[in-house]
Amino acid sequence: SDHVAGWRAEWLQNPSQVIWLKYEELVQNPHREIRRLADFLQIRCSDEVIAKVVENSSFPKMKQQAENSSFFRSGTVGDSARHFSLGLEAEFDAALREQMRGVADPYEK
Repeated sequence: SDHVAGWRAEWLQNPSQVIWLKYEELVQNPHREIRRLADFLQIRCSDEVIAKVVENSSFPKMKQQAENSSFFRSGTVGDSARHFSLGLEAEFDAALREQMRGVADPYEK
């Protein structure tokens, strides 16, 4: 999409100005990812503040606070498999890989 392409272009020109977050990582380790985001933004905060951010930005809490909760599905990692065929998911993954070409994955070691 143009949205991803625009952020990719910005990252390629100014990598210190863009942080890549993955939903899967936010779900798996929300404290680490919120801390990583705070560090990126150069915001110093206590573990208690990080815990409060994690609590108040959880999927159930955000869905509860949303004016239109139909925007939210299940919040489950991998739930797309219930909605997309294997072929469509492979097509999506290939398109995303192409759009993100040249962008370092912060999770690859």
